[in-house]
Amino acid sequence: ALLKGLWRNVLKDTMKTNPQMVNLCGDLHRRGLIVAALSNTIVEHAEYLLSAGIYLPFNPCILSCAVGIHKPDKAIYQLTAQQVGKPTKECLFIDDSKANVEGGRSAGMAVHHFTGLPPLLQELRRHKLL
Repeated sequence: ALLKGLWRNVLKDTMKTNPQMVNLCGDLHRRGLIVAALSNTIVEHAEYLLSAGIYLPFNPCILSCAVGIHKPDKAIYQLTAQQVGKPTKECLFIDDSKANVEGGRSAGMAVHHFTGLPPLLQELRRHKLL
């Protein structure tokens, strides 16, 4: 229990989230869009992010530690589309990893390689999501 508490404090001090992205996801969710999270993560990270409220705008929330599949395995993108209730071709996958973006593309998703907020906003407008 002591080590778990120590690990939680390390995560709290070192894990960084992008508040603009969290706000954007919340805004998209409030507009009625399905905003899913697809994360390669471990249980401890997931628990911390859940307790910090980071996962609130995401439904579904597909976590590799829970499903036993990791990006860029094609199966995790297919599982996400299934959980969203849409075919992969109707999903826009956004990630900061080129390998993960290519995984989404190979699964049939529209993709965007995240390099910053302005290009993402432009991409969302192109898809008529903003």
